[in-house]
Amino acid sequence: MKSKFSGVFAFMLAVSLVFVCSGATDPCKEYAVNKEYDKAIEECTKQINGEIAVKYLEYSYSNRGAAYANKKQYDEAISNYTKAIELNPGYATAYYNRAIAYTKKKQYDEAISDYTKAIELWPGNSSAYLGRGAAYADKKQYDEAISDYTKAIELNPKDSVAYANRAMIYESRNQLDQAASDRNKAVELSAKASLPAALESQSAANQARNAIYHVQLGVFKNINNAAALTKRFKEKGYNAFVMKSPTKVNGTLYRVLIGRFDDRHESEEVAAKIGREEKIAPVIFSE
Repeated sequence: MKSKFSGVFAFMLAVSLVFVCSGATDPCKEYAVNKEYDKAIEECTKQINGEIAVKYLEYSYSNRGAAYANKKQYDEAISNYTKAIELNPGYATAYYNRAIAYTKKKQYDEAISDYTKAIELWPGNSSAYLGRGAAYADKKQYDEAISDYTKAIELNPKDSVAYANRAMIYESRNQLDQAASDRNKAVELSAKASLPAALESQSAANQARNAIYHVQLGVFKNINNAAALTKRFKEKGYNAFVMKSPTKVNGTLYRVLIGRFDDRHESEEVAAKIGREEKIAPVIFSE
């Protein structure tokens, strides 16, 4: 019986580039999301050159990289992602996006390395496992590919692409029962995924990816109190800082925050550790 999935192992882009927001409104990101990539690059460059002030410059490099990648200018994309990583070595999104660019250039070893780092920083990202699995498959490292597709399915049981890709490997090994099971599951999931549901799911996923999480130690009206708490935790080795937050009801508040996390789970682990050691009750603050 001829396979519906016969042929090369397709890097199916359920693995998609991630854009992040540098502020409340970010023309760089908005143009990119609307597929106006030249305008996005122009706006990101203004941020990078200091013409427009932004809080986290690594986002500007990452967004410009994603815009270049969508224009299939992968060398420029990789250069921008690399700069973002230099500015923030814990920036999972930049590793993830750079892995996609390396895959497009068929530099699979580099892609696998970056996917591995993204997984380390962002353990719940099923798309990183899916992408790494495809890179392993292209290198004919099929045991590793099956392992990654299986993990992607564990994290996202509705991932039809992971089932389809795993089916192709099983078929190439003549493991026809496993291949048929995966192939049928992929077809079933694809049929169930209505367009509105798929769009809603993607929107929720994008919002979660774009969020930045901090561990909030306290909120003060007096900046001196906020500064004192910040100093205390800096002396303990934490990356503590004060964020000024204007509000309509309470005026200006000063939040004492720790860290910048792409993954909420990671921020929760840090908050739990601080709570145990310092006998306080930190909360998670997202922006």
